[in-house]
Amino acid sequence: MEQYNGDIEKFLLDLGDATKVTGVICDNFDAVELYGLRELMVNFDYGRIAEFERKWKARISERTSIARKAEGRRDLTLVGPSHNLPKA
Repeated sequence: MEQYNGDIEKFLLDLGDATKVTGVICDNFDAVELYGLRELMVNFDYGRIAEFERKWKARISERTSIARKAEGRRDLTLVGPSHNLPKA
């Protein structure tokens, strides 16, 4: 809502038919992935959706594995997605 200065009407008008990404409230996908997934869904491209899902699950599995290995290690600091990191 920051980008709309708290104006809910502007926010709702911008939502329209949900063809624009106006904000990402999901930690699992970024705006580019959401655009791509929407395009695949609109075009009923189930094969590519399944391919993306396989790659996404592998990526998440890898992150989870790395986090498990790092648990209990005092010399490492685990951080969330890069958007949670301080700006340089």
